[in-house]
Amino acid sequence: RMQIFVNNKEEMPYLSNLDYITLAGEQLPLKLVQDLSNLCGATIYNGYGPSETTVFSTLTKMNTNKITIGKPLDNTHIYILDSHLNVLPIGISGEIYISGDGVGKGYLNNKELTHKSFINNPFVKNSIMYKTGDIGYFNANVDIICLGRSDHQVKLRGLRIELGEIENVIEQYPHIHKCVVVKNSIDNKEFLTCYFTSEKNFNTNNLKQYIANYLPKYMIPSYYVVMESFPYTPNGKI
Repeated sequence: RMQIFVNNKEEMPYLSNLDYITLAGEQLPLKLVQDLSNLCGATIYNGYGPSETTVFSTLTKMNTNKITIGKPLDNTHIYILDSHLNVLPIGISGEIYISGDGVGKGYLNNKELTHKSFINNPFVKNSIMYKTGDIGYFNANVDIICLGRSDHQVKLRGLRIELGEIENVIEQYPHIHKCVVVKNSIDNKEFLTCYFTSEKNFNTNNLKQYIANYLPKYMIPSYYVVMESFPYTPNGKI
């Protein structure tokens, strides 16, 4: 991912010479798309796909309103499935599975992991599909919204919550750059906490009202903590 530390084109003049920018590797923050759009006139693409599917499985041209990973490339199929490999309807999140010409044959000298991740495709005979471990859903335009990793899913008072879905909404709020939502507990009482970075102070009640426009009440964090920055591990994880 690119990180932008400039406020105008004069500080980074080569941006004006770019026609296309393709971003991939991690979830694309909406603010990065907006910053790049303000700094140059390049067409920005978002690519998605694990190495096990020969890097890109989807590619889409971005706008500054909503992040999606688009639709499958040619000779590629994307399935959104539940834990029993049933196809889920539009708008319902599940695990992303990839099938098609780009899918690899497995992991070298690791039969156990290969058997777990590369499975028979129940929809296409003599085909395999890759179990990505990513959670997503098809929107009304049949574009794919990627919510993050399946291990980023929690249960709160018996309700299953995709933390990435909450983070995606909060990161679209003005002046919030990066957000991490976690489940905490005090005296056996569980709740959601939102940690975020921002250069401006604002009323968190307004932020809660904004979130309520997009998510049900049980997905609205109870506490909000402003961070100067997030600590990262050497491999780029918070």
